[in-house]
Amino acid sequence: MDLLNHLLVPSSSPTASPTSVARFTQTMASALALEHPSKENEPPAPSSTGPANVFSIEEFERQHAEQRAQIDAELAARRNRTAPKLSNISNGSNGSRGVAAEPQTLIPIGKSRTTEHTIAFHQLCQARGVVPSFEFPEVLGGQQFGFRLEVAGRVVEEEGPWGSKKEAKEAACERGLEMLKELQNRNGVAFCGAGVQGEGAAAVAGGGRENELFDPATGKPWIGLLLEFCAATQTPQPVYQEYALGQRFACTCTLNPPLSTGACSIDSLIDDAQGPRTFGSLLTIFTSKKTARANSAREAVEWLRQNGHLSEAEPPRKKAKVASPILGAVQGSAPSDSNANANNSTNDAATATAAVRASDPPAANADTSTSNNNNNTDATGPAPSNPSASSISPPTDASSYGPLVNNLCASLGLLTPEYRLTNSTDVPGFWSGAAYIGREPSLQGIAPIRHVFGKKRAKEECAKGLWEVLRGWKRERS
Repeated sequence: MDLLNHLLVPSSSPTASPTSVARFTQTMASALALEHPSKENEPPAPSSTGPANVFSIEEFERQHAEQRAQIDAELAARRNRTAPKLSNISNGSNGSRGVAAEPQTLIPIGKSRTTEHTIAFHQLCQARGVVPSFEFPEVLGGQQFGFRLEVAGRVVEEEGPWGSKKEAKEAACERGLEMLKELQNRNGVAFCGAGVQGEGAAAVAGGGRENELFDPATGKPWIGLLLEFCAATQTPQPVYQEYALGQRFACTCTLNPPLSTGACSIDSLIDDAQGPRTFGSLLTIFTSKKTARANSAREAVEWLRQNGHLSEAEPPRKKAKVASPILGAVQGSAPSDSNANANNSTNDAATATAAVRASDPPAANADTSTSNNNNNTDATGPAPSNPSASSISPPTDASSYGPLVNNLCASLGLLTPEYRLTNSTDVPGFWSGAAYIGREPSLQGIAPIRHVFGKKRAKEECAKGLWEVLRGWKRERS
């Protein structure tokens, strides 16, 4: 037992002196004190250490167990501070109850996104022949947007702000929809653009028969029925004259008197002075040229039916042709059967040729006259330059001035320019306006333009003038 106790707790090293043993023990004690500073001032716990402050195995294990418990407690407290506060976390399929914490409320970002008013507004504008104009000026340092809407001769403008141009457009369409409905209820009939009222507005509202391109009795198109009638009665083909008002169209149909007395003479087609008769109205406008032509042909066909010249049940019958007296006088005798057939074929070819020439569109004549003018110009000298063609040509130094202006504004510390353009009420399609840059009083209403055809081209011309102004402004500042 003495040997065992000496081996477990040796009193002194057989090779070291007592002084070195005491110095080593003091060094180890200091190292332990540095590792555990919190226990410096604690009273020493009773221990079963042997001589020269050497710990026993039981004391060593106890101290390490306390140290591990302290470290685990610190880690648990750190995890509790950094863990998110969730209300109820379920385990999915198990459905077990999760960690209970304080409930959190989600904060909405911006406004709810919808395109309901945008779709309804554009559908109403297309049905009424109105062209809206949107502008989205930047507010609050360019982070948010307002809107400026011009439609039916009225302007609605609000600063918002809205977080995106899409949200601003939805709000603008909502206001525009309310304004259009108010105008419609106030006037009593649906309008169809600036300056168009009365019968034309009622026609656009639904009374213009835009969907009736075919005759419900025969199932044939109105234009085809009128052509069949003219071919059967040897009446000249109808002449259609089209008119445009912005994106809306009107058309009139003119029937001329028959060419010869041998054909079917329609006295009611001719007015007092043996003149033509015109169908259709300039006050009835439609969304397409085809529908406008069909409406004028429908009025002509209905008028023919009311006067007994055309039946609804059966198509018009082609009358027998009269032999040409000139051809018989030249031959001097009655032609044989073969000669008669040849003469008939010749007459048919001549008639077909005349019909084709009469039905040639005006564009062919315009092309012919244009070519003749070009030939005459080549003979006399060079043609004068067209100022409108030169103004429409794209810029030589860049494909578009818009990006150049935006980059120049960014380099100068300016906001993105706003182009305020107004469509002409007298001649739709021609735009006027100017450029505006926010927070700069000296850059308001600069680079004005007037009566430029096409909104895209008008904006490009305004951007070109603004680019020149900003270049000079940059040189002055530098």
